[in-house]
Amino acid sequence: MNKPVRPARARDLLFAGCVLALAAQPLPASADTASPKPLPPSQAPIPRYRLNAQSTLGFSYNGLGVEERARLGMQMLLYRSENPAFRDNFVFIGAGPRLNPISVRAGPTLEIQPLTVFNLQVNLEFIDYFGTFNSLAPYTTPLADFSQPRRDAAADRGENYGTTGVRFSISPFVQAKVGPIVVRNRFTLEYYSIAMRRGHTTYYDPAIDTLVPAHGVVLSNDLDVFYLKELPHTPWGERGRIVAGLRYTAFDPLFKPTDFAPGEPTDKDPADVHRVGPLLAFTFFDDGFTRFHEPTIAAIFQWFAAHKNRTGKDEHQAVPYIVLAFTFQSDLWVSN
Repeated sequence: MNKPVRPARARDLLFAGCVLALAAQPLPASADTASPKPLPPSQAPIPRYRLNAQSTLGFSYNGLGVEERARLGMQMLLYRSENPAFRDNFVFIGAGPRLNPISVRAGPTLEIQPLTVFNLQVNLEFIDYFGTFNSLAPYTTPLADFSQPRRDAAADRGENYGTTGVRFSISPFVQAKVGPIVVRNRFTLEYYSIAMRRGHTTYYDPAIDTLVPAHGVVLSNDLDVFYLKELPHTPWGERGRIVAGLRYTAFDPLFKPTDFAPGEPTDKDPADVHRVGPLLAFTFFDDGFTRFHEPTIAAIFQWFAAHKNRTGKDEHQAVPYIVLAFTFQSDLWVSN
């Protein structure tokens, strides 16, 4: 294994303005399809210090979106071990900016990976919603109708606005490999604090396609089970990789009683989202700790098992959520 396993976090700042005009919303964290690296065999020694950059450009359909994510910072090996269970360990300190047509997010990132199969990431992001593409869409209750026609009508009335906020997240990640089968799971707890106008307690977050509390917690989970095939040679280089499997994604916004309008029932769970479907990825080559390595194309096709609007209201349940992504890594400086 020549790269530490880490939760997906990558987006480069070289995002072309012409691409920004293609869509009106960001991608969720679960759109990161190609990383973390799914437990390949050990190869080159891991450098003790790395100035590492990653980039992921992703596009989504249903809902429509585009986003560029970067991950840039210093990564240090905690200790050396040839045991596969301990070999890929590190601590990473850096930043993970995210840019899309409606917002920009930036802030510090800390990752600690004490052993190959476990990673913990902590992020603090400062968010600026531009007010473009009729976002942010505010509501006074989690029970509001946030379907596309209602959001369009609210935008025509000038009810949407730009604003700023803060997001804090903590994400434990685990993975295991038995033969060619890999199982991995990433759980994320996010806390949002978004500056809203008087009376607005929730808003539509296009990144997860549902209502979330303006000041509160959102839980999410991605569970992957897939087959991994190592390719010793490809037309583009050495050590390619094919991944094919399934991803289950869930989002659970946690609303407080004060988020509801007076007299409304507060025991409902009105904004959960559940999706499931195939995940595919192909890595062209993996030549170690170079300036350009592990270029990967990936795709997710998920059908909504639960969603207030996408199981027959806004869209027919047969229409999937689709993500296409391209990602790569770059080690700008290494030292042993």
